[in-house]
Amino acid sequence: MCLHLFLNTLVTKQKAAIRLISNQPYNAHTEPLFKALSILPLSDLITFAKLKFFHSFHYKTIPSALNDTWHTTLEQRHLDGNIQHLLNLRNNDDYYSPPSRTTFISRFPLFSLPSLWNNLPDNLKELANKNSFSYNLKKSYIANLNPNPTCNRLLCPACLRAGLAGV
Repeated sequence: MCLHLFLNTLVTKQKAAIRLISNQPYNAHTEPLFKALSILPLSDLITFAKLKFFHSFHYKTIPSALNDTWHTTLEQRHLDGNIQHLLNLRNNDDYYSPPSRTTFISRFPLFSLPSLWNNLPDNLKELANKNSFSYNLKKSYIANLNPNPTCNRLLCPACLRAGLAGV
């Protein structure tokens, strides 16, 4: 719980900083500002760093001590002694994510990184050059940011200023 509060504080500070950089009021919506300045919000920045690390793992550019940390589903079935390991399944090339009993454990890198990588579009996974991968990954995260705020607050000051109240 303490980590969650710490991250919320960092998110709040980042939003305040983006408003200062953009010379916007203290209660302006930040998602359009992040998009306009091509800056990733903290949650996306954390995911971005995790995926860059896993890209290095996937393309074997990390220290060799970490080489056997994660296995593809095909390799895992072979390690488990599963007789059907020779079957050609659609997820053979996905990384195996071991089951976890709690959500706390599922956030650990051993469990979360393979799932993040498996959910990436194939065109990003195929970029072997780390700089190209980073550039395109950031570009995709920036593209997913909404330039128009979706606000659920009644009489939101920022929406009233922009003329978007009631939208």
